[in-house]
Amino acid sequence: AWTLTNEAFFKDPKNVDYLKLRLGYGEVGTQNTSGSSLYSNNIRLIPTINGLFGQTSVAGVPANVGNPALSWATVKTLNAGLDGTFFNRKIDFTIDIYRKTTTNMILPTVLPSFAGLDPNPPNNSYQEIEPPTTNAGEMLNTGIDIGLTTHNITHKDFTWTSSFVFSHYKNLVKSLN
Repeated sequence: AWTLTNEAFFKDPKNVDYLKLRLGYGEVGTQNTSGSSLYSNNIRLIPTINGLFGQTSVAGVPANVGNPALSWATVKTLNAGLDGTFFNRKIDFTIDIYRKTTTNMILPTVLPSFAGLDPNPPNNSYQEIEPPTTNAGEMLNTGIDIGLTTHNITHKDFTWTSSFVFSHYKNLVKSLN
């Protein structure tokens, strides 16, 4: 952030009490998923199976298809903002714009039912095998937030402040594999 009103070239401007410019960038990896053991194949145990001669045993069936190539999703965020106070602290103003790109989104693979795998995971039934989870796409989020606060009346026994907020955002799925 850069507080412009602290600079020598910005001393005593008319009607501007405070002005700050903000800029930020960051990248974060995430493995936020709804499943567990997504990297390896797993076996689901069926606790009681009756054998041919009356004995009981435990059987195992495939539970899922793992994906050892699964990687973290990456979220890149770029944002900029401006904060200002004007007219002897009567008006506060803030504006923020942002752009967030998510790549390698972690999603379950959607397969046709004839593939023999559950098209709607997760499934707790022993009869269906869950398909692999993959890095399946990219999404873009952009937006703007504007805030305006006016200090209309400030007295010992009475204060009137008004705040207005405007936000607009757009989400776009850029690709799905």
